[in-house]
Amino acid sequence: EETISASWEPPESVLDIESYFVHVREAGTVDAGWHSIRNSQKHDGRGRESPALRTHCQVRCLKANVKYEVRASARSAAGESSCCDSVFVAISPPQPPTSLKVSVLDDETISVSWRRPSSLLKIKSYTVYVHEAGAFE
Repeated sequence: EETISASWEPPESVLDIESYFVHVREAGTVDAGWHSIRNSQKHDGRGRESPALRTHCQVRCLKANVKYEVRASARSAAGESSCCDSVFVAISPPQPPTSLKVSVLDDETISVSWRRPSSLLKIKSYTVYVHEAGAFE
């Protein structure tokens, strides 16, 4: 599961806004599949109360290799606004590790090390494949 951060500018009239909604769906779906996240918290990011609603949120539980459509709306006592223009985002898998090094420790043991890829994605695990030379050539 992957996470993205969404942020937006408040509308010109912000005095009566009660909450924002971030709407997310897999790109290409038609008139269905929207998941809405209510963003009504008022804090400054340090746990202190703030007079303004946050204009950002995190969207979790997204899948890698999927393109998403994201948009936002505002709600006041008069109802929910129309949504802003959609933004499309794709979550791609990370680049492979670099600087692979293998050291022979003894007849039955090797040591393998590498540098993590430069990626904003959180790496959950690595998989190391080992086979005899020539076995898959």
